[in-house]
Amino acid sequence: MCKPSVRCLLSVNNGNVKEEKKVDKKELVKNIISIVITVVIILLLLSPPTSPPESLSVRRHPPSPPPQPAIPASKLEMEVLKILETNGTEAAFNYALETGLIKESLPPIPVNSSLYRILVETYGGKLENYPSVVGRVQLLKAMGIDARDP
Repeated sequence: MCKPSVRCLLSVNNGNVKEEKKVDKKELVKNIISIVITVVIILLLLSPPTSPPESLSVRRHPPSPPPQPAIPASKLEMEVLKILETNGTEAAFNYALETGLIKESLPPIPVNSSLYRILVETYGGKLENYPSVVGRVQLLKAMGIDARDP
């Protein structure tokens, strides 16, 4: 019986049947290529993973420096900060609202919310390290924190 990659020829010579086998070269090449591809795939799957090239690797950045207290950007902000420290959050908020530094108040931020907790963990109990004076006043008001409280 002939295989798919072998072409069989039957010839009759003097009443005898003779089978001649000829290799089908195209079919043989196809089989060899598919075997090679299969072996390469298996080797790739079994080999340990390699590290990505330097151009694709994740770079580790040094940690960010801790937040620093805001530097007032104007005389008005300096005044808001002075009022915040001496008269408290409500007075500083009202002054910033009157002078146009704050356009409207933020909605309340509940004490038991994750936003409240993250803000306090990141910027301190009185948000003393918040990056802007006016933003700090708005958040303190929304969180119900008076900057004068111990």
